Amino acid sequence: MVKHCSYGTCKSDSRYPEKLMGAKFIPFPKPKSDLEKCLRWISCCRRPHAQLNVDKFTKHTYVCSKHFISLDGPSDEYPDPCDAQTGELHRARRKIIYLSQQSESDDLNSKTSSTSTDDSPDSHAMECCLTTQTTSNPVIDSSCQTEEECMYIFQYQILLL
Repeated sequence: MVKHCSYGTCKSDSRYPEKLMGAKFIPFPKPKSDLEKCLRWISCCRRPHAQLNVDKFTKHTYVCSKHFISLDGPSDEYPDPCDAQTGELHRARRKIIYLSQQSESDDLNSKTSSTSTDDSPDSHAMECCLTTQTTSNPVIDSSCQTEEECMYIFQYQILLL
């Protein structure tokens, strides 16, 4: 069976030994035997959840030894894989809330709370958005017609800061 590295953008593959430069393949910790270590390695590998998660593991899931500081695999001091180029250890990523998820949670919050529409966070954000747009960019002001569009533009402007 072909062995390939599961770490982020690493392209180590057992079919091309000239590219390995002496690297070995270390099997991923199995979720049944050591779930905590398995989850730590998943978060360190920096792959999307759809590509690498507990359900996708087989006995053929590996990380190459280039991703360990000792180059022989995990050690007592550095048990988790790191970036092969920079040597940085990455922490788990924060959860990203997309606009569709946020609007669903806002809808649920608005149904459960009994606040008036003037005091809702959406109307406040819309006012802030309109204020920001009229002062900084009047072109966007004309395109902001609904509350959702305004929230999107407002969040986009916050990301640019």
